[in-house]
Amino acid sequence: MTGYSVFMRTADVVFQNLAGEDGAVLLHLTSGQYHTLNPVATRIWEILETPMDEEALTRRIEEEFEADPATVAEDVRVFLDSLLERELVYRDSNQ
Repeated sequence: MTGYSVFMRTADVVFQNLAGEDGAVLLHLTSGQYHTLNPVATRIWEILETPMDEEALTRRIEEEFEADPATVAEDVRVFLDSLLERELVYRDSNQ
């Protein structure tokens, strides 16, 4: 992944934060599939309301959760790959 690519939410995804619960649910309207998110994944999804590159996203999560940078970088990369695979986000190199 290049540092200049930004990740953007796919337009046909509905997000619902679970009030009183940990995490959230995504519904991909095209596929009809639901995806559950843990609290960190929920925060990543919220941050991606504004298109962002992987490096900036990783820094935000490190700061907000005061977590180990290497662990955060790997976890963010794996989660973004999962979102891409499920067509919940896409990568735009023209930003």
